Amino acid sequence: MTTRGTPVRRLLVALLVLPAAALAACSSGAPPGGEEIAPGAAPSAWDQHAVGPVTLHAPPEWEPFATAPSGDGDEAFALRSTADGPGTGVHVTVTPERSRDVDGAVDNLVTVGDATLGAQDVVTEQLAWTGAQAAGFVAYTATLTTDDGDVEMRYEYLVLDLDDEAQAVVAVIAPLEGFDDSGAHGVLQSVTVS
Repeated sequence: MTTRGTPVRRLLVALLVLPAAALAACSSGAPPGGEEIAPGAAPSAWDQHAVGPVTLHAPPEWEPFATAPSGDGDEAFALRSTADGPGTGVHVTVTPERSRDVDGAVDNLVTVGDATLGAQDVVTEQLAWTGAQAAGFVAYTATLTTDDGDVEMRYEYLVLDLDDEAQAVVAVIAPLEGFDDSGAHGVLQSVTVS
């Protein structure tokens, strides 16, 4: 399956544009088609990755790909699954000086998801996350158009307000069909802050 542009470019657009942007009507509870978010241990076979104070684990078949931070002083990295099909992966950005708190960042993600992708089944949640001053979660589904037809995708974001006014946004994306088997939710749950 190919997407308009390259799969990497589509994933980058989906993951980089959304964290940079603003709340439509939202609900709380479990993500669309998934389980609630809570910190959890990753499978022992998964690889560890870190940027700044944020560490996560991902399946070994998820490979790094080039990504650029969105602002001066930001740190970023991204991983994607090597499997065929629309992009499954994670993107992490750590900003040394946040421009809004967790609630504002969550609102921003929902507004941009709705405006750019037509976000559906939106879920937001305030969380307690070890090592973070505050935390928020956003999940929604959206339809991406590919050369081979439309694909329902699921997006999940973990927003963490860190010490010294820093903020991290960890975003995972995968096709809705098979999302629970993709490992994406487990990657988000594996996030730790040092």
